[in-house]
Amino acid sequence: MEIGEILKCDEINVLYEEKVNLTNIIGSLHRQVTLSRGEEADMADYKSDLTTRYAIMEALNHRLEELNDILKQNRDDESRIRYNFMRIARTVLTTETYQKIRGLSENSLREVKPMFKELKQNKLSN
Repeated sequence: MEIGEILKCDEINVLYEEKVNLTNIIGSLHRQVTLSRGEEADMADYKSDLTTRYAIMEALNHRLEELNDILKQNRDDESRIRYNFMRIARTVLTTETYQKIRGLSENSLREVKPMFKELKQNKLSN
């Protein structure tokens, strides 16, 4: 993966996969540097490639940090919205209606999805 692709990539799993591949390459280069102890030209080539790979790794780590910060911010925003919605629902709705909604929201989407049609037809009162 080129440096431009790394900096534009929005998929964390792809970046982690690239990090593993890059770590393997770096390990191999370290091994080559060690094996080329008497051959200065080869060792210089390996060291320059190693330096380049470390720079790419630094950019990759920076991009991963950015994406993790974005994901954390999104989770925080979603939690805040969910919390505020439930506070407002508790205030506006009757206790019975609030408990029904709360009970439904604790189910997974897969469990609730078949109920959507029925819920739309029998809109909760209050």
